Amino acid sequence: MMNNQPVISVVICTRNRAAFLQPFFSALDKISTTISWELIVVNNASTDNTAELLAEYANRAGVPVHVVYESLPGLGRARNAGWRQAQGEIVVFTDDDCYPEPNFIDKVLAEFADNNIGFVGGRVELFDPQDLPITIKVDKTPQFYPAYSFIGPGGLHGANFSFRKDILIAMDGFDPCMGSGTPFPSEDCDAVYRALQVGKAGKYSPDIVVYHHHRRRTEADRIKIESSYLAGRGAFYTKILVRYPRKAKTFIQWMKSAKCFGWHFLPKEVWIGIQYLLFAAKNKNV
Repeated sequence: MMNNQPVISVVICTRNRAAFLQPFFSALDKISTTISWELIVVNNASTDNTAELLAEYANRAGVPVHVVYESLPGLGRARNAGWRQAQGEIVVFTDDDCYPEPNFIDKVLAEFADNNIGFVGGRVELFDPQDLPITIKVDKTPQFYPAYSFIGPGGLHGANFSFRKDILIAMDGFDPCMGSGTPFPSEDCDAVYRALQVGKAGKYSPDIVVYHHHRRRTEADRIKIESSYLAGRGAFYTKILVRYPRKAKTFIQWMKSAKCFGWHFLPKEVWIGIQYLLFAAKNKNV
């Protein structure tokens, strides 16, 4: 057990997925590094036996494990509960159905050697070839995002991204009105866009790899995830169009997105965006 101050804090959030946690724990046990790190697991109002499994793993893990309970569902809110407990200078986020490569910690830290980098996204490969080739990012070409530039949905994935903790503090973390568990699953693209507005650059590194075991295999699964992407795009573009400068650039990017995904989706995206503004205003986030 490492007793020194962790350099990296790995945060995952889980809700009612006790049956699928063991493969994730096994992947964590295979991480090999000399860097001190900690694991923070946010139990997001689970009603199954998640709490018992987390307690058992915390007792046997080879690194410090801190279990945090967040009573209100929503991935943005849960991620906030996690990173605010982090002691590391770098906060890494992945999901409970993703399996990091053994060199994961070393690869993350290497990307932050440049002090101008505020956040880094990594590669998300498909774990099971029987699963649909969705919710992954397999590009093998690095990408650099200058401070104050634009990054939209799909640019980086919340299943594998990391931030300097001081950047999370400066941007006040994730939008609690977004993320899985809310109607607007776009907390990841919203976070990286806002991180750029803090004034630090970001990048995509294909050397940081996790394998996503999402278990979606049917056409119904595809339709459901594509519908969630549509909702995410509507909330994301509407929010930054209302709250941030360079509105012409945001509008242009939204139109490019609409052309890519289909103009017939645009009215629904706009309607969802309005719903997001009303929801967020009710929750005092806008």
